[in-house]
Amino acid sequence: EIVLGAETLAHPEAAALLESVEALVRSTGATVVPLVPEGNLIGTFLAGAYPELLPGGVTGDAGHPTDADPQVLYLIGVTPPANSQATVIYQNIDAPPDDRRVDLILSTAAFSEAEGTLVDLDRRVREMHPAVTPPGDSLPTWEILCRIARAMGAQGFDFAGTADIQAEMATHIDGYRPGATLSLDRLTPAFGAAPPAPRPAGRASWPFVLTTRVTPHTYLGLPLSRRVAGMRDILPEDTLSIHPEDASSAGITAGESVVVRTPHFERTWPVRLDPDLQPGTLLITLRERDGVGAVITPAEIRTAHVSAD
Repeated sequence: EIVLGAETLAHPEAAALLESVEALVRSTGATVVPLVPEGNLIGTFLAGAYPELLPGGVTGDAGHPTDADPQVLYLIGVTPPANSQATVIYQNIDAPPDDRRVDLILSTAAFSEAEGTLVDLDRRVREMHPAVTPPGDSLPTWEILCRIARAMGAQGFDFAGTADIQAEMATHIDGYRPGATLSLDRLTPAFGAAPPAPRPAGRASWPFVLTTRVTPHTYLGLPLSRRVAGMRDILPEDTLSIHPEDASSAGITAGESVVVRTPHFERTWPVRLDPDLQPGTLLITLRERDGVGAVITPAEIRTAHVSAD
């Protein structure tokens, strides 16, 4: 088996890496095991939860282009943006961060409080059943969406329960039923090989390779560190991790603010020494995407009180 790490698609040479994996599969007959942070990633593809996909995971145009300056932002499991001028509707299991403006909050049920299915990495459809009753007036996401759609006069949202929704899903997803193993053949045209990423310009060499990632320990866009005491001590967020030898060579100490410069951005983070990192590599685990997201890129660092050349 070939185990494909979660950061592969963020690598600047992702297309070449995937072509190499494909060639290895053809020559050896090996099975690829992708390690993705999202547990129901395949299910979202098959549900058509992307602008370039229709239900069933087929390529197509849903006819709803993205508005760069929307009047209303309806956010489900997404942290509200900091400076949006739109009316913000926030649907989640917890309150938004204190520094984010929200106009309407809709309380939704967690996965442990609602019926549903997910598609695991073996492509099997798994049933989910509520372990507890949703608190207060919280409703399953599907019910909130259907109520809003009916109030807006939309047709096709008169579902009595999840069984009706699953019956409709079965008309779009070949073989869909709880317990079934699904085929992904129809997904292939939508996710062809991407063109190679351009090489960073402007510098012959960079002393470090930086990996940034958004913390995978989230649910509905909310970092679990907001609720789990001590989690940030075990898995620090919004800090720059560096090997002690690299820090010593650069004259940097733990807790010091350091400017990180890459071909894509320049930002400042406090330093954390991590002897488990390979020398020459840097790691930043972000609590939110915050304009950076997950990348693997060359980088250089300097202390915050030192000016750039």
